[in-house]
Amino acid sequence: MAKKSPIPLTLFFPIKFPGGNVVKRFAKPCVRCGEWVELKHMEGIVKLRADRALLSANATCASCGTRFPVDCMITPDKQVIKLHIPHAFLMWYLLRTSHIPATSAASTPDAAPAPSLRPVAAREVEMAIDVVGNYQGQSIPAAVSYKGIWYDFERVAMKQEAALAADELWLDSGLIFRRRA
Repeated sequence: MAKKSPIPLTLFFPIKFPGGNVVKRFAKPCVRCGEWVELKHMEGIVKLRADRALLSANATCASCGTRFPVDCMITPDKQVIKLHIPHAFLMWYLLRTSHIPATSAASTPDAAPAPSLRPVAAREVEMAIDVVGNYQGQSIPAAVSYKGIWYDFERVAMKQEAALAADELWLDSGLIFRRRA
């Protein structure tokens, strides 16, 4: 797997939660000198969910040059909760499962098929050989191809989900995949 270039955290902010709450700023104190390190000095990824945002980043202090990991969960009411998960694992998981916003209109891929609340039959997709787990006794493929477009596994569909994002694909087996960037 090719190494991905660092992603500035400023691409993910402001974070807009479905309930209307917005997180515009984020900073952490340097572990060495205590100076505040702001978004522009952090590289990493954010994965937004309805009730939380997971953040994993590498921060570089502008004052002393110390580089340190930042791993936390941000709630819609703007609480920041430190995560006690190995940094490398969380970063790998978020990079593998999150949508990375485009930096400009020129880098936006072709339009995806319109989202539908009708699931696509599993027999209509080509499944990757790689498996990421099991759900209801069936293997979960790491990715699927539908109408020539590849989608990576995102999550298991929840009963209360009323809509999909424009870049998501819902299989009749209850799995949701996100279009590759």
